[in-house]
Amino acid sequence: MGLMKNKTSKAGLVGDSNVALVRADGEVDRAGIEACDYLLSKAGEETTGAVVDFSRATHVDYRATPLLVARRRVFKARGGELAVAAGRADVRNILRASAGAEIPVFSTLEEAVAYVRGEADVVAAGAVKQSRRPKVGKQPRTL
Repeated sequence: MGLMKNKTSKAGLVGDSNVALVRADGEVDRAGIEACDYLLSKAGEETTGAVVDFSRATHVDYRATPLLVARRRVFKARGGELAVAAGRADVRNILRASAGAEIPVFSTLEEAVAYVRGEADVVAAGAVKQSRRPKVGKQPRTL
């Protein structure tokens, strides 16, 4: 297999939250996933969650997904969460096949961010994450 081309194009916080965001585009090989992992390792203790954005990835090297699984465990140990956004179905399938339910994978960045923030009930890899906030709305009427 020839050298894959990847580009880690963005790293930072999502809006005004404590959610780190890293993005890799194109064909993401082990070096690209290592770059994402390195950037996430530099997130401060106040960073409660992370999203790896593969929305523009055309391929992901399945052999490097254990790095993301390990990084998720770090975030979970400090009460946070890590999720992945992958726009292409084949990239989502690679991630799910190689990491199983160890990494929540979403089709959009917005869903992944909502999952990490605990702002919405969303489905990831067959599991449902409940929001951390109590639901506000009308209570069912009892007759």
